[in-house]
Amino acid sequence: MLSGYPGKRDWVASMSRNSEVTLHTVEFEPWFDIPAEARVIRDLDEKLPRIIAFIEHWARRPRFPRTRFKILLGPVKINRWLHLPWWGPFIIAKRIFNGMPCVEITFTGNPELINSDGPPPLYEPQESRPF
Repeated sequence: MLSGYPGKRDWVASMSRNSEVTLHTVEFEPWFDIPAEARVIRDLDEKLPRIIAFIEHWARRPRFPRTRFKILLGPVKINRWLHLPWWGPFIIAKRIFNGMPCVEITFTGNPELINSDGPPPLYEPQESRPF
């Protein structure tokens, strides 16, 4: 799953238009290209459990304010578990979660080793491919 800070993202718009993507591993060598399919999830009921799991996983990093996130996510998780309405401070949380991108990635092929100097460079949008 891919997510991030709330707001519109060009990469989400691109995946909405063309769900066939290639995931480039760039963190460590050797590098790989992995064919995949992207599905943008817009329904809050479907994406909220994924986003909460994403945030909890992300918060396990060293030197990350885990306690603060547990305090913030705890009431939201209880609210959703009890199926309570989005009222009071939960309205703010709902707006934040609604604005967060959520893209599910499903690998469709085998990783292919990149035998060059790394992943392809970033490029600017072109007329024939505006995204």
